Formats: sequence, structure tokens, C-alpha cells
Amino acid sequence: HNEPISEEAEELTSFRRFVTWTNRVILGAGLLVMLGVLMTSPREGTRYIGIAVLGVVVALSHWQLRTSPQRAVMVVAVGVWFMTSVTIFLFAGVHSVSVFIYPFTVAMAGWILGRRWLVGMSLATILFVTTLGIAEYAGFFQPTARVSPLNATMQIVAVLMVIAFLAHSASQNLVRSRDRAIALAAQVQTLNTELEARVAKRTAELARAMEHLQESREELVRSQAKATLSALVASVTHELSTPIGNSILIASSLADHSRDLARQIETSQLKKSTLTSLNGALDDGSQMLMRNLARADNLLKNFKQVSADQASEQRRRFDLREVVAEVVASLNPSLKNQPHRIVQDIAPGIVMDSLP
Repeated sequence: HNEPISEEAEELTSFRRFVTWTNRVILGAGLLVMLGVLMTSPREGTRYIGIAVLGVVVALSHWQLRTSPQRAVMVVAVGVWFMTSVTIFLFAGVHSVSVFIYPFTVAMAGWILGRRWLVGMSLATILFVTTLGIAEYAGFFQPTARVSPLNATMQIVAVLMVIAFLAHSASQNLVRSRDRAIALAAQVQTLNTELEARVAKRTAELARAMEHLQESREELVRSQAKATLSALVASVTHELSTPIGNSILIASSLADHSRDLARQIETSQLKKSTLTSLNGALDDGSQMLMRNLARADNLLKNFKQVSADQASEQRRRFDLREVVAEVVASLNPSLKNQPHRIVQDIAPGIVMDSLP
């Protein structure tokens, strides 16, 4: 916030300096006019009225300058305009050389105080000069004789001095405004370049972040698939342990019966009842062994298909009832201890072409 405050303070100081020099130039012009009066008509006291008014205006403007430079300019504009109007009314009317002061007051008011003052001062000047000219033309107003050429020359020089100073100040102000505009444009260009570089940097960072996010997402998906597959493997392994354990137990029992049979044959103690009992045990054991192996084979088939679908995520044709049955069978080991029961009610023959 320091830069705007310093610029504002600098502009205010420059404005005060301009008003101070304006007052000095106006006072110098008044002294030049007074010199012309002293040289041509020193005994005409009325000639000093305008100069005295000008001195009072400059003093009031300097007093207002301490609080508000704008009010100081208002005092100068109104005071000089009033002094000029009084001088024209008292001396020579519309033929007075003081008429040249009006452009200075109007221009200064419009340039510094704004459009309203420009319009107001212009209309007041036009109204006053028009009224005075019509009154003189109609014979209602009789102006005094014109001043001497030397006095008129002094007044013209004084007015030109003030107007030249005003024009110089306006030119300097335009140059400063142009320089500030160029500096501001360069600053804006620099800011735009920095902003473009910053946006490009942020865009690149965002692209890298998006790539990292995509990689993390893919890694998460793979991790979830691995975790699901690991849980499925654990469940199926636990479920396979029962039929495989039963099969081992049955095979061990059948091996014991086989050894008993061989021993009895070697000792010639084989009996019909023993052979009949052994045949029944072999029949029961083989059936139990087949059921357990079929159960294990079914679990392995379901696990193989479900794990393939989990890992590949490929589109294929499948029967909806069979896929759901495979998934339920794979989940049974982890669900059998839960207080819920899964009921599968899907019509057969629903063939789908999708992602199982």
C-alpha cells in the first residue's frame, strides 16, 4: 500500500507547487500592469482598483493553499474573473485590453476544476460581455477612453505571460501523464508476462499433479484388486482345507484297510466277512472321496473364473446365474459364520455380454 500513498502525496505536492507559481506569475503580471499605470497615468486612482483586487485574490489563494489547493484555484479563478469584469466595466468596456484575461480564467477553471466550472465561467463571461456590448451599442453605457498604448502593451504582455505559464504547465502535465502512462503500460506488460509465466508454471504443475493422481488411482485400483484377490485366495484356501483334509483322511483309512487285507492274505486268515466289510468300507470311502474331490474341484473352478474376472476386467459373454453362483461360492467361506443367509433367485439362461 506504500506506492499509491506516495504517488498521491507527490501529486498533491506538485499541485501545490503549481498553484504557488500560478499566484506568483499572476502577481508579477499585476505588478507589470501597475508599472504601466505608473508610467502613463499615475494620478488616476481608479486604475489601481483592479491591481488591489488582484493582490487580495492572490493573498486569499495563498491562504487557502494551506488547506486545499483546489479551493485556492477556485479563489484565483473567481477573483481574477471578478477583477477583470470590474476593470472592463470601469475602463473602455468591451474595447478594454483586459478582455484577453477571460480566456486565461476560463481555461484554468476548465482544466483544473472540471467541466462544470468550464461551462459556468464560459456562460458568465459570454453573458457579461454580451450585456455590456449591447448596453454600449444602445447608449445605456458609456465607457471611458482607452488606455495609452504603453499601458495596453503592458497589460497584453502581462496576460501573455500568464497564458504562456498556463500553457507550459499544461504541457508539462501532459508530458508527465504520458510518461506515467508509458511506465504504467510497461508495468502492465511486465505483470502480464509474469502472469503468463505463472499460469504456465501452475498449468505444468497441475498436469504433473494430474499424472501423479492418475498413477495413484491406477495403483489404488491394482492394490484393491490384489487385496480382494488375496482375501478371496484366503477364503478359498480355508474352504478347500475341509474337502482336501477329508480326502486325506479317507485315503489314509483306505490305506489301512489295504494293509489289513494284505496281512490277512499273507497269514491265510482272510474271511468272507472281513472281505465283505472291507468292500463296504472301500465303497463308502471312494464315494466320500469323490464327493470331497468334486467339491474341491468346483471351488477351484469358481475361484479360477472369479479371479480371472477380477484381474483382467475384460468383457465377455457369460450366464448371469452361473457368475453369481461362482461369486457366492467364492464368498461362502467368509460368509458362513455370519448370521445371514444368501438366497439366489435368478432365472437360468440370461446370457450377457458385459463385464462380469
